[in-house]
Amino acid sequence: MAMNYGYGYGYNNLYGGLGLGFGMPPVMNNNVGNNNSNNNLPTSQNQAQLSQNPPIFLATVVSNIAEVNSTPADATGKPLFFYNKSQNEIYIKQYDSDGSAPIRTFRLVEANEADSKSSVGVDTDKLDTLNNKIDKMQNYLQKLAEKTQEKAEEIEEENTKKVNKNAKQSSN
Repeated sequence: MAMNYGYGYGYNNLYGGLGLGFGMPPVMNNNVGNNNSNNNLPTSQNQAQLSQNPPIFLATVVSNIAEVNSTPADATGKPLFFYNKSQNEIYIKQYDSDGSAPIRTFRLVEANEADSKSSVGVDTDKLDTLNNKIDKMQNYLQKLAEKTQEKAEEIEEENTKKVNKNAKQSSN
């Protein structure tokens, strides 16, 4: 008995998906090596041929985001893809678990824009300023810790002197 999980891209093309690359449900093939096998069932050999297909994303071409706003989200929860060529943007609209259908926007970032931003979209100048403030705070705390240690050593010396002085007086 052979189990074929078939996590290839072909599943979506054959079974009505959007080509998002989700896997095919498990298929039991009990007739491996028998001539009586049902040729209509996908086998590991058939699936290997299907999984070489690239994923397919069906997108609606729009001229602005207002067209995306006016399009209702898919009630089954499948994402809807939109492409705005003039803005070089891709929009995805899909129901979230809270019932809202936000629009997620993806933009092409040119190399010169990428230089001034980190990989998560944070302005590096602001990040450098924040890092400098953190460094100053660390230096301040280090100096404070050193002063506290010095003061603790002074108090320890004074206490030791008092104990020794009291011990001398007691012995006299």
